Amino acid sequence: MDIDHFKRVNDAFGHHVGDTVLREVADMIKGATRGSDFCCRSGGEELLLVLPGATMLAAAERAEEIRHRSKALPVAEKGQELTLTISCGVSTYPTHGRDADEILTRADEALYRSKHAGRNRVTTWERHPPLAGRAAAVRGSSPAREGARRGHR
Repeated sequence: MDIDHFKRVNDAFGHHVGDTVLREVADMIKGATRGSDFCCRSGGEELLLVLPGATMLAAAERAEEIRHRSKALPVAEKGQELTLTISCGVSTYPTHGRDADEILTRADEALYRSKHAGRNRVTTWERHPPLAGRAAAVRGSSPAREGARRGHR
């Protein structure tokens, strides 16, 4: 999942406000997850939420709940209220892949589709032709991807 237009928050209000927003979002996600779930920051404003044993429907519903809750976060700075939105990409094991790389790649592809379709939405992975210019990027590595591949939380 990705906080939409997060760079605008940092640019307009400074990184200290961006850091506050990240903490608020993390606390909100923590309140929307089970004890067995875990969330980590995978870079910038991108977050990875792992829901062990969740079905596609349950994962998509959880993502939708988080997306909905993000709009209600009380974030204000310099007399301006910020309305946050989140875009999500959802994939599940074993339906969408045999290992962490495949699952994460497909979640990234679904996230990219959410962004491309206008942001502030949840997209579940479906088999489509590769998106031009995105195939190499979604196969890349990140600390969260490496940790998931090794089974670390």
